[in-house]
Amino acid sequence: MTPYDQMNSDDVFNIFAKFKGWGNPEGDLWFIGLEEGDCKISLSKENILRSLNEYDCEFSNYDKVADLAYGAPTSTWQIESKLACELFDQYKGMEWHEFMKRHLFKSHGQTFLMELYPLPKPKFASWPKAYQEYFGYGSLADYHKDIERKRFFDIRDWIERRNPKYIICFGKMAWGSYKRLFYDLHNWRPEGIFQIAINGIQKICLTPFFVNHRMSDGAIRQLAGLLNNT
Repeated sequence: MTPYDQMNSDDVFNIFAKFKGWGNPEGDLWFIGLEEGDCKISLSKENILRSLNEYDCEFSNYDKVADLAYGAPTSTWQIESKLACELFDQYKGMEWHEFMKRHLFKSHGQTFLMELYPLPKPKFASWPKAYQEYFGYGSLADYHKDIERKRFFDIRDWIERRNPKYIICFGKMAWGSYKRLFYDLHNWRPEGIFQIAINGIQKICLTPFFVNHRMSDGAIRQLAGLLNNT
């Protein structure tokens, strides 16, 4: 394989773009977020190249992560775990931190996490100087436009081939992007703080961002009921 530091910027970008996500893509519960949050990768070309080992594959999992549940689990992991425990009979009664430890984004589990936009960034609205200089996109809008033209097709293809039962798209600021991803769905129905669309046996739901003050335990139970009963 060509050493990463000898690759051109297009080939490096394609490594990020081909990476689909974390967990088991054959699982029934998919989460689609905006992008990975990272404050280091986007700081310099050197950091970009050092990160490539992690992304140089089609998808990965958390099998080698001994324990996500302790230390400082993110609110995103908490909410994803709580929702899985509400949705699936085999996890009923399990504490969310135990699910997180044993099942979240593991190769044997029901969950898969994908991001709309492939480059990790500290903030969704930011366009780091290192990315601008290395990858050549003059603005965040240019980057988003190109990604939506290329990566969205790959995401739709993955979804069609694997047909997960539930797809949760979180982050209200990107609801427009999610609707462009599912451009052929026109039956979005408001349900409180959510919107839901049905595509065959598939249920696709738009939610607020996964922070606890927006996705309380009550909201998670409401979402699970909506998915199970629609």
